[in-house]
Amino acid sequence: METGRKIYGYASETCRKMKIARFALAAAPCALTALFANGQEAQAPFVIDEAEALAIDARLYASEYGVSYDEALQRLTIMIYGSEVASAEAAEDGSDLAGLFYDNSSAEFGLSVATRKQAKAERTKFFRPKTKVDYGQINAAQKKQRNAERKAARQAAKLNDAEVEKAETKLSKPVSVKVKYKTGQKYAFFDLESASKAVAAQSASIPGFVLVSVDEAGNSLRLMVTSELPPNLLRNVEILAGVPIVVEITPGGFVPSASMPGGSILFTLPSGSSAGVLTDKSPRGCMTAFGARSNTLKDLAGKPVTGMLTAGHCSESSLSMFVLADDGKIKAITTPTGHSRMNFNTGLGTGASTTDLRFVYASGGDPIGLGTFRYDETGNLRSVSSVASILATSSAGGTPTQIAGSLQGSYLCHRGQRWPKSVDNMQTCGEVFSKQVMLSYVNGASTYTGGGMIGVRNTASGKGTIAPANGSGTLRCYKGDSGGPWFLGSTAYGVMSGCVHKDNVVDSEHPLYAIYTSLSYASDAGASVIVP
Repeated sequence: METGRKIYGYASETCRKMKIARFALAAAPCALTALFANGQEAQAPFVIDEAEALAIDARLYASEYGVSYDEALQRLTIMIYGSEVASAEAAEDGSDLAGLFYDNSSAEFGLSVATRKQAKAERTKFFRPKTKVDYGQINAAQKKQRNAERKAARQAAKLNDAEVEKAETKLSKPVSVKVKYKTGQKYAFFDLESASKAVAAQSASIPGFVLVSVDEAGNSLRLMVTSELPPNLLRNVEILAGVPIVVEITPGGFVPSASMPGGSILFTLPSGSSAGVLTDKSPRGCMTAFGARSNTLKDLAGKPVTGMLTAGHCSESSLSMFVLADDGKIKAITTPTGHSRMNFNTGLGTGASTTDLRFVYASGGDPIGLGTFRYDETGNLRSVSSVASILATSSAGGTPTQIAGSLQGSYLCHRGQRWPKSVDNMQTCGEVFSKQVMLSYVNGASTYTGGGMIGVRNTASGKGTIAPANGSGTLRCYKGDSGGPWFLGSTAYGVMSGCVHKDNVVDSEHPLYAIYTSLSYASDAGASVIVP
């Protein structure tokens, strides 16, 4: 990234010290003025590389699950880079596959494969992480030079060289994966997937329906409702599904996390307001996730228009949307025709993916899309090294099904507010509870039959896969976080959509669950994520 350039969008710490209490658009004028009150030019943000990103996330994981830093590196490397092992296991099991998942509470971590087969012996597989930098080719002299060159970036990211060097070593060699089997399962993944679609198709007749999802570890379905179901109705749902159902009460259900560079803030102005006039009344609306290119829209030079991905519901006809871009300019943004998909509002029919995506770009054609994203409160950037895809396998009959790269049990993070309407943003993390989520928003349609949504649960420190009773784990989710990035390391996973809070206290510090749209469905918004 160019250095010495004026960067106006990284003033959250400056604003915080000035005690600006509201994170509406008071944060933006602060970025434009107070940042340069001392007459000095702001330092351009540092771009964190893959080893440094892994080190940051491993430190968070180690604290959350009570394991060593070295063990956290091992586990996250498997989650981020080991999809080929999961894909091979899924293909090998074929129609007997019941699920793939990680158990973070297990002392002996590995890939767990649920299968209808009666016997399979544990085994160890190996893969080599695919990274943009070949860390295995860095010799001692180059490492010393690299440490010196990266000193400022690492200090800004609160990393030390020893932590990063361990991450570099982990990414430079083949990594072993213990593959464990949960045999003799009654239902295949296809059975569970079909059952979840059958229940979702009848969700309008289920009072308080929130979501139905596949639990691959439990060989069952999870049904969330806002209040307890009458026994006879629950029995009817169980008969409809034909597989075991675990019911969970979540009062209030999912709420879109919106009040209307990746990880940047989108804000709104009422119609008729002067473009770019920011006040403490200007509402923080959503966030952007990742830079993207339109698959169809071209600029005057014939090149794809670049912009950003955000959540589909981040727009209202009575509001204008703006973004404070990296060059310090306030840009009005727009959504081109055919570049949004909001199935939770339209209730599209059988077979449609449940997605919540929107591609936006600067109306004047001035590019705002970059292959980097903000990930925490420091203003530093991560460069997108890869996009977590949905891996395809086929049943014995040749019908393809979808196995998500973000497997159940995966540890994933997002960028959002530290507290409601706060100046600071932060990185918070959770654990995937299902890659096959069909849900109803409290203000949307109620029937979904696709699988574009991924569900993430909060975690309590050291509790692994056990859902906390008080919702006080690491995950945070507030209104205004919609459209923000979901990631792990330098891999892009999805776009924030909504969350459930404990006891239906919206914007409390106790979110129970969050959902995001997988980037495998970016084409639904007519766009592709930029990978530099």
